[in-house]
Amino acid sequence: MMTTELTVPGSGLPAVIREPSGPALGGVVTLHPASNPGRDQPIFRHLAETLVPAGYAVLSYDRRQHAAGDVPFGVQAADARAAHEVLRARLGGAPCGFWAYSQGSWPAVIAAAEDPGIAFLALVGGPGVSPAEQMRYSTAEALRRRGFGAADIAEALTARLAMERLLRGTLGRAEAEIVLGGYKEKEWFPHCHLPAEIPPGPLSWPDMDFDLEPFLRRAGQPVLLIYGEDEECVPVAASIDTWHRTGNPALEIAVLPGLGHFPGDRATGTLSPEYTKVLATWFGSLSPGR
Repeated sequence: MMTTELTVPGSGLPAVIREPSGPALGGVVTLHPASNPGRDQPIFRHLAETLVPAGYAVLSYDRRQHAAGDVPFGVQAADARAAHEVLRARLGGAPCGFWAYSQGSWPAVIAAAEDPGIAFLALVGGPGVSPAEQMRYSTAEALRRRGFGAADIAEALTARLAMERLLRGTLGRAEAEIVLGGYKEKEWFPHCHLPAEIPPGPLSWPDMDFDLEPFLRRAGQPVLLIYGEDEECVPVAASIDTWHRTGNPALEIAVLPGLGHFPGDRATGTLSPEYTKVLATWFGSLSPGR
């Protein structure tokens, strides 16, 4: 495996390409989970270790920083397309697509809908619902797995909905503060990703109600979806329903037993052999450069 450090032109983002010593069949650009913006993380390295021997080059880059916190999906999609152009040019026009984990799935689909030159999508733990709905699901699961009951979960969702309404402008700041203030001493509150005190100044979450489905209908590339059977962050059934509604004939779905949102042991960064097998089999079936 050859490793080359570079900077993505235009965005200026540091990147690394891992590629075969001989001609590559195709290429893969990796998109990030919310929790890790770096180009060098276990799940990216594992992807390269799995795919480079099969003839694929893998490009990973640092996600840009954003003053408001989460980088808007449109910005992430533009950066992914820039990285895709770099990799495809390096490989002499060989087919290149995206592999994305968790949050990165949303911008990966946006980019694929905008650019038919993106050859495929492989999405791990990819939500098929809006970020707001995904966070409601994640909150309820986090509490359920910690032993909280239905009444506690209902209160937590009431608190999340109040914050959503504040961000949408359908609830005033004073009213939202009253709702959150009534719950912030609850034992479950630290597990809900909500502020105990609403920050001063303008608040924004522009992608909160992002609707993936119109983009899916424009993205007809081959798609691999991988979920853990014990998924704790993403509503799997609702997400798969969204994909099925688009009628993509080149859709393959794998739900892996014994795994959650991370397809392996999160504590050690070790990836599951079953996940590895699904990746290798699917990418082997693409054979884009043959």
